[in-house]
Amino acid sequence: TAPARRKPSKVALVTGASSGIGRATADALARAGFVVIATARQPEDVAALERDGLLAVPLDVADEASMVAAVAAAEERAGRVGVLVNNAGYALGGPIEELAMEDLRRQFETNVFGLVRMTQLVLPGMRERRAGRIVNLSSVGGEMTLPINSIVAKELQLRGTFRFDPEFELADTGIFDRNEYFDIFVETSPPVTLISWG
Repeated sequence: TAPARRKPSKVALVTGASSGIGRATADALARAGFVVIATARQPEDVAALERDGLLAVPLDVADEASMVAAVAAAEERAGRVGVLVNNAGYALGGPIEELAMEDLRRQFETNVFGLVRMTQLVLPGMRERRAGRIVNLSSVGGEMTLPINSIVAKELQLRGTFRFDPEFELADTGIFDRNEYFDIFVETSPPVTLISWG
């Protein structure tokens, strides 16, 4: 008989939490009683998150060592991650013929591969607990192509559709994932309303 599923731990790791939707999500989770590990790239942003009462760790989702260290620090300070919110990302716009390949690779490292790697790093703990939630934030920009954002649209499309097939990879694990779409100009005040995951 398979072990009983548990509720996810109340430890939530939010990537890209220094401002905007990431910060609003971190604040909303904290108000809902989660222990929030809020991450940011810049030391001054990490310090600001700590001053505001969140547990904060530095994280660059385009850097392998940084991702490994951030998850290890989160688990050391708060325990196994029960909720991962993949929010970190940015948009690089411009005519395709003028975009430098180095810049495009950096954007994909951040917006796509960083999301995948962060998910890989928290899944073992979620499997061990047989519970967890993974939320991938994207933009409706992935559903349409506008002038000077064709590359961004494709990257957002990948990000927005990255999920596991629950019938296969996550069958009987108690881990659930979902994608949430926000318009690029979303207003974050009043604060983000939390989704009920049951």
